Amino acid sequence: MNRFKRHRERAIVSFGIFATLWGVGNMSFFTMPHLIEGLVSGGMGLSESRAGLVGTIELMFLAGTIIVLSPRMGNIARRRLALIGMTIAAAGFGASSLFDQIPLIIACRIVAGVGAGCAMAAANAAIASLDEPEQIYAWTFMLGSPVQAVLISVMPYFVASGGHSGAYAYQATWALGFIAIAWFLFPRDVAAAETTVAEKWVPKFLEIVMIFAIFLFLIGDGGTWSFAERVAISIGIDIHTYGRVLGVAVLVVPLGAALASAVGMRFGRYWPLAIGLSGMAASVYVLTHTAVQGVLMGAQLSYNFVYAFALPFVYGTAAAMDPKGRVIVAAMGVGLIGGALAPFLSGVMAETTGTYETLGVVYGGIFLTVLVLTILVGRTLPPPES
Repeated sequence: MNRFKRHRERAIVSFGIFATLWGVGNMSFFTMPHLIEGLVSGGMGLSESRAGLVGTIELMFLAGTIIVLSPRMGNIARRRLALIGMTIAAAGFGASSLFDQIPLIIACRIVAGVGAGCAMAAANAAIASLDEPEQIYAWTFMLGSPVQAVLISVMPYFVASGGHSGAYAYQATWALGFIAIAWFLFPRDVAAAETTVAEKWVPKFLEIVMIFAIFLFLIGDGGTWSFAERVAISIGIDIHTYGRVLGVAVLVVPLGAALASAVGMRFGRYWPLAIGLSGMAASVYVLTHTAVQGVLMGAQLSYNFVYAFALPFVYGTAAAMDPKGRVIVAAMGVGLIGGALAPFLSGVMAETTGTYETLGVVYGGIFLTVLVLTILVGRTLPPPES
């Protein structure tokens, strides 16, 4: 009964954190393919690099907000920050749907980025103060992925009918629902700067290495995800079909997260990291090098599965370095700068080389580099407690 109660409490907390962290905080990141498509082909007629730049600016302000807040998280009420940030983000999403002028759209996306940054900082700080942060990250994937699947698979219809305005209004509507979930389920009893895990001494150099590893990880993932739809369209897959593929791809995320949760620390961090990050490198290479529609769809499903398996261990390594959460929150802030740069970098590479194959080579190499750096850091940490 105690075990059932523990799982139930973890599920409730995880769903509240999902609504904040992935639902609003990370919404623009995981819907970026549709947002870019709305700006490129939805009446605005922007080039891929300019559309990617709009996304980059929003994510840069999101990351900057997290970095500014990270050293102050011990003195900020996390629940209040989460709800205020989510409200600001929803307002920015909605306002950006009202304009056709790029400067005004960018201004609204900056507001959305600041609000989303507040939400993400609060959520990551809450996770860092809980026991077994790897498990919480995995649970947020398992519980939240079906919601993401619906959100992503329906969004192309709003892009097709309303262009960027339809996509942004759709974001705002979902954000209001996530605010309601967080109001009831975001943890109320997690005291700021409080943890039950013993603190460990880790050299500052290795903290910088881990922050850089997450920076690279989010460049690779952001670059892969933001132009996945453009890659699919380039080989003849229509936007509605690929929207359904992305929806199914999100549904495989809880399977990868469930496997990560089941494996836990039984085999240490190294084998899960090796399998997950190597799988991501292989998947993105195939995704960008095949002209067979079925193979591309399979590569997208494979990528999402291994991504969901690898991410809890990558983030968990950073969390294990400092149970008070300073490393993971700083890493998320700096890492999201990488994620913010990724759409623009992908657009530039695609336009410069005239092919999406370059993206697969570059991002595959990045994931293998993250593997080396994360294992280097993990070797210096005490073995996980049984």
